[in-house]
Amino acid sequence: MKKYFCSMVFLLINTFVFSNDSRIVLGSSVGIVDNKNTNITMLNEVINITLYRDYYEVDVTFDFYNDGFEENILLGFPVKTLTYDNPKEREWAQVIDFESYINGVLLTEYTIREESEKDFYLSTIKWFIREVKFLGNSHTYSRVTYKAPYNTYGFFIGAGYIYGTGSSWKGNIGKMTLIINHGDNIFIDDVFLGLEKEKFMYTSEASGKHKFVQENVELEGTEGIRIMIRYFDFLGEYKGQFGESWDGEWVWDRILLHDYFSRDHHFFTRNQVRLFISYFYAMHGYNFFNPLYSNYFKYSIPSWQNNYLEYKMNPDFSESSFNEFERKNIDFLLNIEKNIPFDVEYFPMNLEINSTEATITEYETNVIDNFDHKNIKYLEKKIKNNLPLFIILICVFVFITLIIIYLFIIRKK
Repeated sequence: MKKYFCSMVFLLINTFVFSNDSRIVLGSSVGIVDNKNTNITMLNEVINITLYRDYYEVDVTFDFYNDGFEENILLGFPVKTLTYDNPKEREWAQVIDFESYINGVLLTEYTIREESEKDFYLSTIKWFIREVKFLGNSHTYSRVTYKAPYNTYGFFIGAGYIYGTGSSWKGNIGKMTLIINHGDNIFIDDVFLGLEKEKFMYTSEASGKHKFVQENVELEGTEGIRIMIRYFDFLGEYKGQFGESWDGEWVWDRILLHDYFSRDHHFFTRNQVRLFISYFYAMHGYNFFNPLYSNYFKYSIPSWQNNYLEYKMNPDFSESSFNEFERKNIDFLLNIEKNIPFDVEYFPMNLEINSTEATITEYETNVIDNFDHKNIKYLEKKIKNNLPLFIILICVFVFITLIIIYLFIIRKK
């Protein structure tokens, strides 16, 4: 199953055994470069990771407290990379738009220190270093922002961040918060937190916004976050985003989602859940009156990944055609959606589903305006592009048919 494949991949990563074509760029928590003893404690670390199509953005804020005398610290932000040793790979393995702030003031000068080690891969740690004054009995606030390319782990891609370097400060981290943001086109397979997931309190903050919190975090120095993702054009070609395992096989007519996903640790957006539910209905031939759905399934491009999902409208459709697994899986997804808080800015309609037995008709009535505008425009463009081709093919067919008839008549004469 998909979840177990990802777990095995990260096990390999954490022991520095990488499969072919693995490429890693990971930012890390700010640390003390010279490893000196300090009275400074990291009270709070808030990690915001936003996932985009071709890169991810990291915005981390730190709250430090010095309960002793004033200290001048060489503060370092390390970026760890692992690539093949060639110019193209080294150029790829960079963070971009790096910015660092101390107490709200942008720092513009750094000392760069680079350490490299070559075996099968080129392993590099690049430090952005600056001297910072930590006043006695005072708070100091730091912020780091940057963008990074997605890491590749064999067949998988993902975002990441190493927070274990925060172990250089005095004691444990008082509180650590991870916030993950993503849109409908990013499907999150799983999130690995470097520590037992059960130690973190998880909440769904909004559609596509997930929050993990842990207090009194004890570190060894190597802990990190891995977010395994797949990018899909949300209303584009089906490539197995709702299937099981890497090939996208549809198994939800014989396997319970409850045994595969956690209702408390899912990573769907609201629109992803709604499209997921619609697949159950499409596979039984439901006649969607919402044009967004009807056109999506009607014009879905056949491929080896979705030939078993070919949409054929069934005039005798009935929900009674769902088997026990399908009914329970639909209810499971409806419960997930109910637990996603509404973001007024993103979802202008105040929709509330009060029953897990809501029918697809009630469901469709409320969703048409909730898909973002660019997805609808994409679908309209897709339909318009297919229509002229269809007309041309008909004209060619008619033209060839007329020629054949004409030749047949001439031959008889």
